[in-house]
Amino acid sequence: MKTGYIGIRNLADIGVSDIDMYGTDKRKKTIFNFEGSIKFYRSMAQSEGKLGSEDTLYTGRFGFDLYNEKHCPKGSVIYYLDKEGKEIENKNYSGYVSPYLSIWPPKVDQEKSNVILYIKADNNSRIPESLEYECREWNKGNKSFSTLSTKLKITKLNIEKMGDANCYKIYVQCIEPFENDISIIAKYNGSIVGRIIAKANAKIYETIIQPVLVSFGDIASKSIGTAGHEKFVKDLVLYFNNRSFNQAYIRGKLAKETHTVTFLTNDFLKGDVVKLKNKNLYVNYTESNQKNAQEYNNLIQQRYTSIFHNMAINQVNIEKMENCIKLILNAFKADFDYGIISNLKKAKKFHENHIATNAWNKIKDNLYKDYLQYKSEYLKNQAVNLSQNNIIYIFINSSIEGGKNEVSKTQAYSMRESGITHIFDSALKDSESYSLIIHEMGHACGLFHTFTDEANFLINGKNQLQSQVDAEKKKISNLNDAKPEDAKYLAIDTKYTTIQRVIENSETSHIDIREFETRFLVNIVGESSYINESSELIKDTKTSVIELEKNSLPNFDAISIKSKIEKKIDDLQKQIDKLTPLIGIVRAQSETLENIMDYRQYASPQEDSSTEEGKSNFNKGFKYKSFYEKQWEKMIKISVENNYIREISK
Repeated sequence: MKTGYIGIRNLADIGVSDIDMYGTDKRKKTIFNFEGSIKFYRSMAQSEGKLGSEDTLYTGRFGFDLYNEKHCPKGSVIYYLDKEGKEIENKNYSGYVSPYLSIWPPKVDQEKSNVILYIKADNNSRIPESLEYECREWNKGNKSFSTLSTKLKITKLNIEKMGDANCYKIYVQCIEPFENDISIIAKYNGSIVGRIIAKANAKIYETIIQPVLVSFGDIASKSIGTAGHEKFVKDLVLYFNNRSFNQAYIRGKLAKETHTVTFLTNDFLKGDVVKLKNKNLYVNYTESNQKNAQEYNNLIQQRYTSIFHNMAINQVNIEKMENCIKLILNAFKADFDYGIISNLKKAKKFHENHIATNAWNKIKDNLYKDYLQYKSEYLKNQAVNLSQNNIIYIFINSSIEGGKNEVSKTQAYSMRESGITHIFDSALKDSESYSLIIHEMGHACGLFHTFTDEANFLINGKNQLQSQVDAEKKKISNLNDAKPEDAKYLAIDTKYTTIQRVIENSETSHIDIREFETRFLVNIVGESSYINESSELIKDTKTSVIELEKNSLPNFDAISIKSKIEKKIDDLQKQIDKLTPLIGIVRAQSETLENIMDYRQYASPQEDSSTEEGKSNFNKGFKYKSFYEKQWEKMIKISVENNYIREISK
């Protein structure tokens, strides 16, 4: 038999139409058999494993979040979907993971309504030309991607060599907004071989970015000035809109004018909120004690607001009240050392010896009297707050070199969920100034660092769930161990521990007027009054510690109380159980290579965060580029709750 001919034994079994019995068709017949999966990438460089500065083609114009086991927070794979579009529940999962894409509606931003993506087979084989794409929108009814959608259009582009013979391009175009996520499915011979999730874009958000140029001097401003926007501010907003917050469907609109204001230097040097070192000013705080960072934030915010509303006299009284709070708490703790752990024996001793009453009597006719006087003056004027309705503030203070000290020189910072970012002179000189500020704006909109165990922070942080559970369990333990006649001290024990927490918190955190009155005064004297957002006087009268210490405490039903505590523990535990799977989802500092909420990597292990910022001692592979999809969601959720952003009409 000649080569190229086929020997036929049973034509019925083989299929006559598929063969050339006589060898007349000399064309090669290739049966393409594709096995494996195809994966989606934002660029060819990413398909080759390149991130950060090595991926020069991806700038952040669109949002793209692909799980990377080496560089994403460990265990965060549970935030993604598998190839079938199902949630991944195991943090140790190592199979197919679908990436996320954000793409804008054409009527809002035509340029960002189309994206070019790259596809590649996981086994590096050639991708079949017959690969098909299907778009299905999430159906809330049956909780699956089951509704066919034409709101996204997928076009296969050229398949010639592009540096990598096995990497091809597709064009994704948004035709109209979609309210639910759309799954773009790659199919071959009817089987799903790949998937990417386009995040719902029917809701697009906007905020006003209000720059405020702050300076320190010997004469304070009596009114807020205005100026044209500096190039630095304009470029920052461009970065915001095209390389960062745009990934989360949030765009920034620059305010009409930049505001300018001058504050007295000496007012910030008081209490060492700001320190002068080597002729430069620094916000004086540490990682372990950030109280002065909070104090600086509050002083800037309150003083700017009071001048803006021509209410400078009100700000004077606020600062006098807050200074009294510090003096009151400091004086009270000299005679009151209860601890924050429930202790019925100690409660009995404190009650019998009138410890709280004696401590209060030493200050009620001087410090507390002063506090009430300043408050009376304050209440004569209408209270005003910083207007944060659809506004994010950036306070640029070139009079301050940085935060912490002259070595670390923190270039910018934000109190989380504050909607405010503080920028210092050292940031203006940094080549990565815009991305550093965007990092801080991420904090201002509620984000943690990538190397912060967020769930652990929420559970074990100050006044958080786990500490509450522990405190409630200690109460039950005390009730079980206590003599029947001692069980009655549980209520006053709770007040004592609350008072102690406020005192201890004041040593490392800023205690504002509201917290002082609603957690300290309400337990000491039984009445709390503060100004709420509607400028109304709120009063909450309860039985005070002072009243309780005057008389013997009545017995109560310990069994009934324990039942209530156990129910509270059960409710708290259910909240904790929802968070528990998230514990441990972190990546060591500076390992993501490009997430905006990470820190820049240092060039060698010997260098640490004490090295002066701004010098060329950073890993050149690190480049701020992206947010994760969960970060997109969180920024929107918190910013909407706090009214920093608003949904725009399309």
